[in-house]
Amino acid sequence: MPALPPPSNVKLLWKEFVRAVRSLVSEPSPDRFDLAFQDARDSALATVESDAMADEIERAYQKSVAAEKNEPSPGADAAIVVLKEIEALPIAVAIHEVQTRTGNALPGALERLRKSARTVLGSVGDLFSLSAFGKGALTVLKEVLDLAGPGGASDASSH
Repeated sequence: MPALPPPSNVKLLWKEFVRAVRSLVSEPSPDRFDLAFQDARDSALATVESDAMADEIERAYQKSVAAEKNEPSPGADAAIVVLKEIEALPIAVAIHEVQTRTGNALPGALERLRKSARTVLGSVGDLFSLSAFGKGALTVLKEVLDLAGPGGASDASSH
């Protein structure tokens, strides 16, 4: 089993993940209906960007990977994979942003990234030992992704 990352790294990875999600939902969709949900989006993002949520993710991750005497838990390998997914999304979003700036973004790429973020959030909810606060925060973040609408202008070629 791979070595467990230090707790401060877990918090940093979460904050980078949420920053990437923010960039996926910041641009209005072509139909602009998502603007009606802007206050809800901003409140949800403030919750998941908070230090309290980063602390929750760190605590839940550590609880999911370490059993008694700091030995790996039976589900540690899966939790480590999810942490790698948390780490990967910001990289994928950065690639998409470069492709968008250079005119090389593929149609539907923004929606695929949003779907990837939702998948990772589902895995965090399933595999990390979250409190009610953490589970609720993940739920509203998934809703932010769902309510973002079909691609923004950078994904307009997919319409």
